[in-house]
Amino acid sequence: MKISTILDHIDSGHMALPEFQRGYVWNRDQVRGLFGSLYRRHPVGGLLVWATESQTATHRGDGSLVPGVVKLLLDGQQRMTSLYGVLRGKPPKFFDGNARAFSGLRFHLETETFAFYQKQKMDGDAQWIDVTELMQRGSAGLGDFVTRLGQDPAFADRLGEHVGRSVRVRGWLMNRRSKGKLHFAQLRDGTGICQCVVEGLFEPRSYHQTMCYESALTWAKTEGTICAPETSHAVAAAIDEAIKAREEGKEKVILFNYSGHGLMDLTGYDAFLSGQLTDYELPEEELQRFTKDLENLPPAEQRKSGKW
Repeated sequence: MKISTILDHIDSGHMALPEFQRGYVWNRDQVRGLFGSLYRRHPVGGLLVWATESQTATHRGDGSLVPGVVKLLLDGQQRMTSLYGVLRGKPPKFFDGNARAFSGLRFHLETETFAFYQKQKMDGDAQWIDVTELMQRGSAGLGDFVTRLGQDPAFADRLGEHVGRSVRVRGWLMNRRSKGKLHFAQLRDGTGICQCVVEGLFEPRSYHQTMCYESALTWAKTEGTICAPETSHAVAAAIDEAIKAREEGKEKVILFNYSGHGLMDLTGYDAFLSGQLTDYELPEEELQRFTKDLENLPPAEQRKSGKW
């Protein structure tokens, strides 16, 4: 479940805090540590909820619960209250504690660190971002922030340092199309879909399915795990790179994404081992037709709205 969904459930009365739970006791160091861990994709623990009928649920605060089954938060309320307070800019309905613990959180663009507002330290430094303001305003707030940087003489000249800069994109590749050295990659992560155009950074590579299954069997025999058919493409590419390094007499560290196991895809392995699986070349006209369909997709903001 997404964090945004949980926050919406708190607002709508689908999730609440049971009356026997303690109040909010976290301090600013703990809140800052939580956001630092989330930013770096470190584990932050799960939530424990109790699903029960709203009619018999005794909960904190004066907010009303929806009819039917609701979820009472048994473990994780310190984290969820902190997230709610920073992202919404106010405490949740069940709040009982010191709201200053999550008020005024900032993020520094260059050092990539979180800190709470300090006038002497942050005033005059345009690289400090108000996290609450940014999350509430979304892409519009990000645009205003970039504009402010561009208007600040201290940073205007430095904006050029970020042009052509290599960045780390977390997610997985959903679709791609290429023209010469220009590659259009459609990426997806846990929060939605992002698109980027990368020049010379991505090298699209395709393999026939029989070669992928051969690579998957090699992997299973040497590493002892059965990978998913989708993962076997990455395995095939990694084996190719290993063979190339061996032929060149080089020692390399090869990193690839092992995206899943193949325990639900054993019928594919059976078809390959029994000789029923064959390679198939998609006709060029079909490729062109599919590419044309992608070009006709509406803009990202319109797709996000669901009105298309």
